[in-house]
Amino acid sequence: MALSSIGVGSGLPLNELLSNLRAAESSPLTLLKNRTEAVQNRISAYGTIKNALEDFQTAARDLANAEAFGAHATRISGEGFTASASTKATVGNYSINVNQLATHQALTSQGLDSRSRTLSTTDVTLNITVGTSIQAQPLTLAQNATTLDGIAAAINGQPGLGIRATVINDGSAQPYRLLITAAESGDVGSVRAITVTGIGAESELARMFGFNANTPEQAGGLTQATEGRPALININGINISSQSNTIENAIEGITLQLSNTTGSVPTTLSVTRDDKPALSVVERFVSAYNNLQNVVTNLTSYNVESQSASALTGDSLARRVQTQMRNTLNVALDSGELRTLSQLGITTEPSTGMLILDSGKLASALDANPNDVTRLFSGTNGIASRVTTTANLYLKSDGIINTATGGMSTTLKGLQDQYNSTSDRIDRKLENYRQQFVQLDTLIAQMSSVSNYLTQQLSMLGAQNKARS
Repeated sequence: MALSSIGVGSGLPLNELLSNLRAAESSPLTLLKNRTEAVQNRISAYGTIKNALEDFQTAARDLANAEAFGAHATRISGEGFTASASTKATVGNYSINVNQLATHQALTSQGLDSRSRTLSTTDVTLNITVGTSIQAQPLTLAQNATTLDGIAAAINGQPGLGIRATVINDGSAQPYRLLITAAESGDVGSVRAITVTGIGAESELARMFGFNANTPEQAGGLTQATEGRPALININGINISSQSNTIENAIEGITLQLSNTTGSVPTTLSVTRDDKPALSVVERFVSAYNNLQNVVTNLTSYNVESQSASALTGDSLARRVQTQMRNTLNVALDSGELRTLSQLGITTEPSTGMLILDSGKLASALDANPNDVTRLFSGTNGIASRVTTTANLYLKSDGIINTATGGMSTTLKGLQDQYNSTSDRIDRKLENYRQQFVQLDTLIAQMSSVSNYLTQQLSMLGAQNKARS
């Protein structure tokens, strides 16, 4: 509360006295503020631990990722395709010839001088048969939509037809043509027939859009510009046909993406083990664990030299997180040659509790006993499962950390209410002091004025008496 200027009339240091009184009365507020700050620091520290624990849990879950352990790398000596491998792939070398790429069938209409001129005087229906389908799919066109633009829009508006359409301009005197392309490559995705019903056989649209795959070069109607063909490859002497240029599991666990034919010279595909993803997730796991340990240690430490505590010095919850996460790593499988983390090259530094990773030893373990490594990390009672289960006790919505911070948030609200009520009480008390000081100041000023007046009068009387004598 702002203080008025008092003490002017009396000459007393009443403003200073009032300020000192406020400082003395405000000591409870300082205590409440310090308690509030301590609780806020604890909530913030718990949040820091929670973030580090979530990061460690995520790193542990990555240990259970099948794509990390047992990954394979591919190397190609030549051209014609790219390759990727899953964990199901087998190490080996393959000689591959790409003899033919899969193509999409393309049909074109004859040229017109306008793309917006209607080609029928009535509504019509295009009956389209694609692939192995027995029954034709109807596409009904209103009379005003029987333009090249209208037909293309109607076809593209129904993806289930299995074809796409666009209008192209070839720059000739009759430049506008409708280009119809099969949605799927290969012969099974090709158009087998298109017929037109609803108008006379002599109409322009009927003459332009009839098609029969048995006579693709027939006069009039749509012309087959590109035949839909399957991809043809040879793997180690075995001929393989595919409706797509993406060939999956012709070699188990391998996906080939064809891009060009290879001619008579085959391309060699080599499949090898790739332990880099596994090494990466283990390194990430070790780093996340050490970070969690550092976070807890720093937040619970006590500086002897400065005799200052950290936000969570002596906090049992923080120490429990540290201890239980350390215990999750104490795994010993009951079978296999590799049963513990130390056999994989992961050990604990006794003085700090940090994990140390011997990447060379881990790489050797992955090479010699990949199944044991996988079981230790992602098995039923493996590291990933143990860490995830224990961390959930703290991280879930009604877990230990949220319960603790919820209680502290309630405490904060109580402290704030107490601070507000105490501050109001102090303000009222200081206002009462101020009013009393104002009255005192006024009274002393009045007494001083009377004293000055009397002094003046007595001085005058003394002067008069002296003059008479």
